[in-house]
Amino acid sequence: MSTLIKIINQYRLKCTNNEAYKTLVALVFFIWPISTVSAAPWDKLVEQVGEIASQAIQGKQNENQNNSRDQSPDAEISNGRLNGNQGTRPQITNASEFESGSKVLFQSRFDNGGSTDFRGNWNTNGSGQIVSVDSYPGRWLALAEDSSYKLRNFINYPQKFTIEFDLLAIGGASADISNIGFGFQRDNVLRGHIRSSNTAGISLNYASNKVYIYSSNGRDSKSRYDFVNGFNRPYHVAITVTGVWMDVLIDGVKVAGSDVFAESEQKHLYISGPNRYRNQGRVLIKNIRIAGF
Repeated sequence: MSTLIKIINQYRLKCTNNEAYKTLVALVFFIWPISTVSAAPWDKLVEQVGEIASQAIQGKQNENQNNSRDQSPDAEISNGRLNGNQGTRPQITNASEFESGSKVLFQSRFDNGGSTDFRGNWNTNGSGQIVSVDSYPGRWLALAEDSSYKLRNFINYPQKFTIEFDLLAIGGASADISNIGFGFQRDNVLRGHIRSSNTAGISLNYASNKVYIYSSNGRDSKSRYDFVNGFNRPYHVAITVTGVWMDVLIDGVKVAGSDVFAESEQKHLYISGPNRYRNQGRVLIKNIRIAGF
């Protein structure tokens, strides 16, 4: 027994892991009573058992560290792996769902020609005025109350295309502006103020913070969007049409997506101003761009 203790103490000097040393001692004293091995081979046996114990303990420690890292609320995901990042919460970024068309079919900034540009490209049942706005450069088309604007140009739309424009609502409260509509009709005849409910189109309702989606096939729907903080700053409206399907995004946020067209339906773009304004509310648009792929 004294020989065994001497061998264990010698291995203690080599062992830097206390848990491994304790495991070694337990293993040796467990097998000593049932062994007839002489002291000389025990030297090698103790060292081998010690190495196995160290490996087992190290493996357990690594497993505990991995479990602790996986459960950490401050972990962040990078290239499919969890990396500990104490004190910093991970940031989630949504991939954009919109891809702008590359082949321009129509574009109007209202910069060249001003009112002439407007009258040459748009039919209206009311009036339209090209204006400038403090803090927001460029020319804007101010939509008149109870007026609609339909693109005069005939466009042979491809299977997939996009429409983009900037929209600026000026006011102090949601009641200052009623619905703003845009979408498509089957002809380019303008008979009066276009109600989105009679078209394949979208209606933005500032008063109720809702987006109404109307379709030619009767599959109407609605969603919610917070317009409360949307006054007096531009929105970027992006529309993607793919066959009978139309997606609408506002500032990169998808607010509508539905099959709104009948098969092989003719499409003529329109934009409708509010039914009414209050407290000098106004709606303006600019940078209208239509493009295919």
